Amino acid sequence: GVQTCALPISSGRTQYNLGVLIPGVSLAGGQDVGGSGGQTAFPNLEIHGSKAADSVETMGGMSISVLSTGAHQPMRVNPAASQEIVLDTAAGDAEYQVGGVRIHRIAREGSNTWNGTFFGSFANGDMQGNNLTQELRDRGLNTPDSIKTNKEWNAGFGGPIKRDKLWFFLAGRQTRSEMYAAGLFENANLNNRNAWTFVPDLSKPAFNLREQTDGQIRLTLQATTRNKLALTWQDA
Repeated sequence: GVQTCALPISSGRTQYNLGVLIPGVSLAGGQDVGGSGGQTAFPNLEIHGSKAADSVETMGGMSISVLSTGAHQPMRVNPAASQEIVLDTAAGDAEYQVGGVRIHRIAREGSNTWNGTFFGSFANGDMQGNNLTQELRDRGLNTPDSIKTNKEWNAGFGGPIKRDKLWFFLAGRQTRSEMYAAGLFENANLNNRNAWTFVPDLSKPAFNLREQTDGQIRLTLQATTRNKLALTWQDA
């Protein structure tokens, strides 16, 4: 069936974070929480035994997927630039060569009215709990996976270039996720020429960094009474 809803603020605000909220849909590679995995960490949805490579993405009805080397190449979603996202999980259209989850995006367009949107979020380790028990410490796990920082800003603005004829909409997004890896630390002997062994520096836990930026512009032209043309440019 077709599922439509607003993007949950508590999710990572991508089509993949939204898709796993549908019963039966799973995320290939692992579950992202709150955007900590970044947009490209786990890029494929699966359902009803489909392969991750069977997923299809469209914008305004046109496919924006790339099927290469046996893997589906996703396109990043900029929520501020998206008017609607629809996920279709059954009764696949015959025009697609694969039968997995279909993700349909409708881009946001400018209008005769000036309008804008902004979203921001921030989290760090002080906002997070953990289930690290003494038993786990006794077995050698000193620190759990945890958040260092997880932040995002997403803004959009649009309006008329020529009323009733030509409109624009601009959108920008930046996400940054830093995640501490459980039980891993930097080497205290790094750059020490007199020591060739690894000694964990317990004051410097190791972390993964993912930073992603996205910029989009959409121009819409009312060419004739019955025909409208649109052009979308994305730098991601």
